[in-house]
Amino acid sequence: MKKSLTLLTLGSILEYYDFAIYLFFAKKIGESLIPINNPITNLIVIFAIYAAGALIRPLGGLVFSYFGDKYSRKKSLNTSILIMALSTLAIGLIPNYQNIGMLSVVLLILLRFTQSFAVGGEVPAAMVFAYEISTVEKKALYTNIAICGTNIGLLFASIVCGYLSNHATGELIWRSGFIIGGIAGIGFMLLRRQLSEPNEFTQALNSYNNVNPIKNLFKNNRANFINALMFNLFIAASVTVFIGFMPSYLLTFYNIPLNIVMKINSNSIFIFLICSLIAGKFYYLFNRRFFLISIIIFIGLINYLFNIYGNITYLKLEYFHYLMFIYLGIIAGRLPVILNNLFPISIRYTGVSLTYNLSFGIIGGLSQVILFGLIDVTNLKTLPAIYVSIFALVAWIFFYFTNDNQLNQAKEN
Repeated sequence: MKKSLTLLTLGSILEYYDFAIYLFFAKKIGESLIPINNPITNLIVIFAIYAAGALIRPLGGLVFSYFGDKYSRKKSLNTSILIMALSTLAIGLIPNYQNIGMLSVVLLILLRFTQSFAVGGEVPAAMVFAYEISTVEKKALYTNIAICGTNIGLLFASIVCGYLSNHATGELIWRSGFIIGGIAGIGFMLLRRQLSEPNEFTQALNSYNNVNPIKNLFKNNRANFINALMFNLFIAASVTVFIGFMPSYLLTFYNIPLNIVMKINSNSIFIFLICSLIAGKFYYLFNRRFFLISIIIFIGLINYLFNIYGNITYLKLEYFHYLMFIYLGIIAGRLPVILNNLFPISIRYTGVSLTYNLSFGIIGGLSQVILFGLIDVTNLKTLPAIYVSIFALVAWIFFYFTNDNQLNQAKEN
C-alpha cells in the first residue's frame, strides 16, 4: 500500500509542478517567447495561452477516463504522465522569438495543448486508484495521500523558482524549471510501471464492460455530477487565485519582490499540504455544518484581505496568507473522497475526471487572464476577492442541500 501510494503521488507532483512553474515564471516566459513590449499586455497574452491550453484539459480527461473506466486504470495513468513529461521538457527548449519569430508562440501553444490534454487524465486517475485500493475507513486519508503530490509539486515549483531566481540568469531561469520537470517526469513514468490494477476495479469490470461511462454519467448521475462540480469550482477558484495568480498579482500591482512572494508561497503550500492530510485523517470533523459556517467566514476574510494589500506589512501579509491556506488545505482535503463517493465504480473515473477538469482546467486556466484583463479595464484591484466569493456561494448552496451521509458514504456499484 505504501509503495502504491508513493507511486501514485508522482504524477500529481509533475502535473502541479508544471502548472505552477508556468505561472510563477509567466512574466519571464513572455519576455522570451512573446514579441510584445507592453508588460501588462504581454502578461495577458502568456496567461491567455495558458488558458487556451487548459480548455483542452476536460477533453483529455474524457479520453483517458473513458479508457480507464472500460479497460485499464494503470495504462491511462502511465500514458498521461509520459505525454506530460515530454511536453514539459520541450517547452523548456523552445527557441526565443528573436531567433524564430512567431514560431516561438506557435510552438508554445501546441505544447501547452499537448501538455493539458495529458494532464486531464492524471490527478483524477490517482484519486480513483487510491480510493479503490483502500479499505473503507482509510479511503479519505489515502485519497489525500495519493494527491498530496499536487501540493508537493507546487512546493517544489515554488522552491525551484526561488532558487533559480537567485542563482540563474537570463532565460536560463525559466528554461531550467521546465527541463527539470520534463526529466523528472520521464523518471516517474518508469517507476510507476510497477503499479497493479486495483482489485476492486478488476473484480467489477466484467459486470459492466459493455457500459458507456460517458452516457451513463449524464443519463443516470446528472445530479451528482452537478453537485461534484459545485464543490470543485470553489476549490479550483480559491487555489488558483492564491497560488497561481497571486505571485504575478503582488509583483505587478504592489511591487512586492519575487523572492518574498516565493517564500510566502512555499510556506503556505506546506501548510496547505499538512492541513489537507489532517482533513483526510479526521474527515468526520469537517462535515456539512462546518462548511456552511466556514464558507461565510472565508468570504468575509478574503474580501478584507484584498482591501488592505496596499497598506500591509510583509509580516502581516505572510500571516494572512497562512491563515487562508489553513482553510484551503482543509477544504481541499475533503475533496477527493467526496468526489469518489458521489459516483459508482462503473463511471467513477469519468465522473471524477470531468468535474475535476472542468473546474481546475477551465476555471484554473481562465482565472488569470480574466482577472488581469478585468483589473486592467476597471482598475479594481479587489476583483479577485469578488471572483472567489461567487464560487464560494455556489459551494455553500451545494452543502445546504446535501447531508453528511452523502459526503462520507460511497455509492454502491
